[in-house]
Amino acid sequence: MPNETYDLMLIVSAEAEDSRKAEIASEAEALITKGGGTISDRTAWGDRTLAFEIEHESLGVYSLIRFEAPGEVIKPMSRQLNITEGLLRHRVMKAVPGAPVSVAASPAALAPPKESPGQSAPTPPAPSPAPAAEDAAPAEAEAAAAPAAAEPVAVEVPVTAEPVVEEAPAVEEAPVAEAPDAPAEDA
Repeated sequence: MPNETYDLMLIVSAEAEDSRKAEIASEAEALITKGGGTISDRTAWGDRTLAFEIEHESLGVYSLIRFEAPGEVIKPMSRQLNITEGLLRHRVMKAVPGAPVSVAASPAALAPPKESPGQSAPTPPAPSPAPAAEDAAPAEAEAAAAPAAAEPVAVEVPVTAEPVVEEAPAVEEAPVAEAPDAPAEDA
């Protein structure tokens, strides 16, 4: 089976000793290489406030490991990471092709801006027309000479309003008449 590219996000307890934090990352890398994977990049995101407390902790040390490995490696690695002491959370995700590993700003800065209810989503720019045949060669040379730009991590999806469904007003029904009392049968 061919290798896939994955991202492993680790959130280590901020209260752990520095040696233990490095040891947890080393253990994760050892699990990857033991399963036949190769590590292509490591990025330490540093201390960040957690969205909610995990094991009574509100601060975690984030690190991201990008690696290539066969899919069979993921479940055993995840099982082992689940029982690793000092590791608050981990997540293995298939990597987005061309997405950068290092983050200059917080992950929240990469998220698309929130819109107010009255605003509509911006329309994406129209694609530029294709260059003429004689212009194609210089454009290709410029593209080859220019450094490859990183693809965006997330693609903005236009927000569409939900269709308004109008309901018909409830029809009031006449009250049901009670059945007349049946005569009692004498035995």
